[in-house]
Amino acid sequence: MRVASALGLAGALVGPAPAPAQEARSFTAEGTDTVYGLGARHLAMGGTGTATADDTYALYYNPANLAGIDRPLATAGRQLNATLRPYSFVGLAVPLGFARDLGLDATMALGRYPRVHAHSTGAYAADDFESIFLHYLLPNLGEDFDGEIDSKTLVNRLALGFTPLALPGVSLGLNLDVIDCRTNTCGVRTDTVYSVHATAVSHGVSASWRPSDRLTLGAMVADVSPGLNITSVVTDATGSTVEHWQSQLPMRMAIEGAWRLRDDLLLAFGAQRLSGHYGDYDMRIDTLHFGAEWQSGGAWVLRAGAWAPVTVQSSRLDAPPLPIPAVPTIGAGWHRGPISADLAVFAHPADSLSEDRPVLAEEFTLTWRF
Repeated sequence: MRVASALGLAGALVGPAPAPAQEARSFTAEGTDTVYGLGARHLAMGGTGTATADDTYALYYNPANLAGIDRPLATAGRQLNATLRPYSFVGLAVPLGFARDLGLDATMALGRYPRVHAHSTGAYAADDFESIFLHYLLPNLGEDFDGEIDSKTLVNRLALGFTPLALPGVSLGLNLDVIDCRTNTCGVRTDTVYSVHATAVSHGVSASWRPSDRLTLGAMVADVSPGLNITSVVTDATGSTVEHWQSQLPMRMAIEGAWRLRDDLLLAFGAQRLSGHYGDYDMRIDTLHFGAEWQSGGAWVLRAGAWAPVTVQSSRLDAPPLPIPAVPTIGAGWHRGPISADLAVFAHPADSLSEDRPVLAEEFTLTWRF
């Protein structure tokens, strides 16, 4: 599930290199947890967005920034080389005109995106990246598991951003998430099939402050006190056994500043944290993110950035050695009339560690402004 997959990814980034993949084994992981971001523009800028997102993706990075949207937006995104998910994001943002009668400039947005979708076949050694990733994704997975795993976590988010007309430099945001996690496993040495379904409802708050035309500061907290309701079904030759229990998800926090150095150059720098209790262990991951955006003139925009984990702590994972490698990102954007298109190219962390070589991924976003 979400935070476990992020911990496995960050821990492996700073740990030893995995062994090359063997025959009869396969591993694929997609979703926001595997790339630490969402949307081509923001992925190209190193996963920044808490202060810079002024589009539909603000519902993910900082719902407070939705307040700056003055026209309805429809957005769809896809990782172009994805094999598991047909989309990485679909969303709609609509300004609420009636809110001005209440003294507010407000926009509501609805979006759906996969946090993680992982598929694996075969057996991996304990120190392989795939094994680390899967055991944090699925804490109850056996150490010597050999078989097929398919696990996906999807999020439906409703978000609201608003600015009091009396305080035009301050925006606040709220979000409500419905999280759905489903996992199926089947071992090659047994006829037993394990199915797990977990659901949670969580919420978050965010804020954005613009002390000047060139500086924006943003902060957000998500996954506040979500209770994860879990149902597992174990099916074998004797029948099926059903169990129910509850768990928690750690909180996700972010803070970021964006500075328009020149009219054509935007810089962003921020930090993110995942911290709390998941399953039967405690964890904390801190990451740093940097991005730049250059308006090249006309319809084109160029972008670049990087992100890196700086702290990985867990009661089930020893502290990995430093220094920590960074994940570079680049991209470009184009707009004409109501249409804008963005492309990001980056080294996919999970795929690169699985293949023991840099593996590029491309994210494409298309937005229509009504």
